[in-house]
Amino acid sequence: MLKLFRHKPYSVSFSLLVVSIALSIWLLLRVVLSVQVGLSQLSIKELIGIFVNGFWFDISALAYLVVPWLLISLLMPNILRSKRWVNHIRWGVAGILTFCLLFGAVSEYIFWQEFTTRFNFIAVDYLIYTNEVIGNIRESYPVPLILVGIALIAFLIVFSLSKVIRFETQQRSAKRKLGLVLMTIALPLLSFQLANVDQMAFSKNAYANELSGNGVFSFSAAARRNELDYDQFYKTIPQSQALSVLKSVGVNRKTTSAIIAAENSGLLKSTQLSGTDLDANLAPFKRRPKNVVLISVESLSAEYLGTYGNQENLTPYLNQLAGESLVFDKVFATGTRTVRGLDALSIAIPPIPGQAIVHRPDTDHLATIGELLEVKGYSTFFIYGGYGVFDSMNKYFKGNDYQVIDRTDFDKATIQSENVWGVDDESLFNNSLHILDQNVKSQKPF
Repeated sequence: MLKLFRHKPYSVSFSLLVVSIALSIWLLLRVVLSVQVGLSQLSIKELIGIFVNGFWFDISALAYLVVPWLLISLLMPNILRSKRWVNHIRWGVAGILTFCLLFGAVSEYIFWQEFTTRFNFIAVDYLIYTNEVIGNIRESYPVPLILVGIALIAFLIVFSLSKVIRFETQQRSAKRKLGLVLMTIALPLLSFQLANVDQMAFSKNAYANELSGNGVFSFSAAARRNELDYDQFYKTIPQSQALSVLKSVGVNRKTTSAIIAAENSGLLKSTQLSGTDLDANLAPFKRRPKNVVLISVESLSAEYLGTYGNQENLTPYLNQLAGESLVFDKVFATGTRTVRGLDALSIAIPPIPGQAIVHRPDTDHLATIGELLEVKGYSTFFIYGGYGVFDSMNKYFKGNDYQVIDRTDFDKATIQSENVWGVDDESLFNNSLHILDQNVKSQKPF
């Protein structure tokens, strides 16, 4: 009976094998994510769009990824094509590529659980700080077990395929080599010209749009653009409504074009105060100024605070402090990541698209609260429980006249516990008290 189902192995090119494996893995990932979102959240039209649009992005990504293998096929001497050891190398490389594709799919699945999007600028941003990100992943997931599982699945896929297919061994004719040359040039050029990450927005359903994307394609697009989509990640109101709100509080907003026209006509002159002018216009304190301490806590949601209704008494001291203080209930970060909170606290700017101010070049001597207090004679510190190099915090705060102190400056004996993100809150608090107590000796406010 078995002989009835036996057949000669299918003969395929290595590039076609890579394309087939990639398309299969990406299709499976798209199905899994669609089911997780909930088919009830998606219309039939949106489901069709997800997979049609998704196939377009998949082949657009492969138009780049397949180029190295087309080049190898083009440059490989005909005499080597039928060599047995070359065939073994091909299967070994196929196994490595399958592992990488599966690893990417698992990574994208985990990213989706956090952000409900394909890879975007957040993913690009995280890769800059590999120490913290990789350390956090190792602390949060059984990484060795996951890697072994991925390797085992990759091996099973490649082993199974090796039983039913074999690689082409026939010699490449001049005509076929010319075809490979044209494909190597044309595929990435066509993808670059015709495929655009904005094409993901084929519907009004944000879930459907993200599901139709391809993680590799989205990641590369985010790396090139270096920004997040403002309308997608920021809540907005109509421009007319915004102008009405400003007018109601006495702000008469002029358009940029009107201001430029006024400057060009000489009706408006731009002035810039020098550092000396700024110092001369600052009135001296009539009494000893108060010390100012800003405490920012990572990922502390209002739902954990008794002040906002939590009954678990998780923050008794903050609850007490709130009861004795002036509390601002409408304080907002300037974006979707923690680093945007640093923007909000230090420079109080409105939300802006793209990178946070902390990440941007030429951010020295901005009108930060530290810069303004330093001019007033304050000692200004930025004390951080993690590594200040993360998110460019060292560069930003040093450039704005803060003395930066991070975990590397703490005495090891004062640290009770720590992980990749930083020392425990108690150790940070105690070290901060020590630093501020030392500053008191200088007779300068802080």
